[in-house]
Amino acid sequence: PSCFFRWELYTFSGTNIRFSPWPSQPPSPPPSVSNLTNIPKKDTRFSRGILAAIVVVIFVFIVLIAIGVAIFKGRKEKQETELPTESIQFDLKTIEVESIQFDLKTIEAATSNFSERNKLGQGGFGEVYKGILMNGTEIAVKRLSKTSGQGEVEFKNEVVVVAKLQHRNL
Repeated sequence: PSCFFRWELYTFSGTNIRFSPWPSQPPSPPPSVSNLTNIPKKDTRFSRGILAAIVVVIFVFIVLIAIGVAIFKGRKEKQETELPTESIQFDLKTIEVESIQFDLKTIEAATSNFSERNKLGQGGFGEVYKGILMNGTEIAVKRLSKTSGQGEVEFKNEVVVVAKLQHRNL
């Protein structure tokens, strides 16, 4: 139920009755301690549980980001490390085809004398073989075919281009 109370200093009902203002009431006393104990408290277990869950989720998120950054840096460093070589020292800006040549005996030993089980495929210049040098470095060897329609200059140009590429598998 609701109640509306209207109070004015002038008459609003057409009567000449004057009402005196209400006497001021003394301030209400502060609530007693017994009244405060009856006020329902918030469930602090629920709010603490939510707070703990939020903190755990944020912590896990930060740990996952840190792990991702570490993996990314590890892969980048692994790609940047140089492969060990015997005596192949050359500057990629002034590369010469002669600086990356091996003698035939080294290539035959690395490819098991160009065996079919080491054959990776065939390109425009001839077959490509997988080889392993004495120090364990894996190499790919392109064997120039006599029936290739392309010449020695084109072959050397391709070797230079492949040597300038910076990829861990080349």
